[in-house]
Amino acid sequence: MHLSKRLERVASFVREGGVVADIGTDHGYIPIYLVKEKRAVSAIAMDVRTGPLSRAKEHIAEYGLTDRISVRLSDGLEKLRPNEADTVVIAGMGGELMIRILKQGRHMWESVKQWVLSPQSELAQVRRFLAQEGFLTEKEDMLEEDGKFYVILSVGREAGEERENETGVAGEGPCGQQDTCRKQDTCEKQGICEKQDAGIYIKKTEEYSIEELYGAYLLRERHPVLYDFLVKEQAVKQQILQGLSGQTGEGAVRRRQTLERELLKNEEALRIFEKSV
Repeated sequence: MHLSKRLERVASFVREGGVVADIGTDHGYIPIYLVKEKRAVSAIAMDVRTGPLSRAKEHIAEYGLTDRISVRLSDGLEKLRPNEADTVVIAGMGGELMIRILKQGRHMWESVKQWVLSPQSELAQVRRFLAQEGFLTEKEDMLEEDGKFYVILSVGREAGEERENETGVAGEGPCGQQDTCRKQDTCEKQGICEKQDAGIYIKKTEEYSIEELYGAYLLRERHPVLYDFLVKEQAVKQQILQGLSGQTGEGAVRRRQTLERELLKNEEALRIFEKSV
């Protein structure tokens, strides 16, 4: 079976030998590929829509895998039960929808060993959500296909069901719902907080760090595709900024200020690559 470059990379993240649940399976290509290539023992193809699920069922039958891949109508993780799957794949959807699915699927958080995620938008929001909820990014990759950039993450859970931050609130993680915390190491590494006077770290609400925007793993590895993305992003934002030059309307001024801040983050990320030269 031939997969697109993006789906093949997503499939390559899945650890061998387990049961995989594919959320939003669409045509069922990822479960079919994983089972056919013996990367997965079996799989569950799940989708909220009956149309795509019917097509997935047909494709699974074509490959003679009905005994190893089941289909299930489900809104996200709703119909998946704990310990049914070792790995969960969620790909090909926006970041906000992915966050909703993860939030509503808390019953699966502790039993799933690996989460393979590929959000198509709101990457910074997804990264912040994962960090705040105790997920650890084990691996991250980026690729370009047909002029579009895609990010794939492999994440797992921190040891222990409940974590305690420095304010003594169990299960909330760094900052949680608190306004302040003193968990310096975690906050600085994840870019969740910024330091104020007296060593207090205040939760960021409006701005994302470069790690949240572009991925700490990708920046650390100086990923070549991320570099290409940063260069293209810089050119696009500079062009838009130039087009706003001279406009004095309130909306244009706000947009210009936002672009200037975004370009500063872009330049900060590009400097990391310059250090490697």
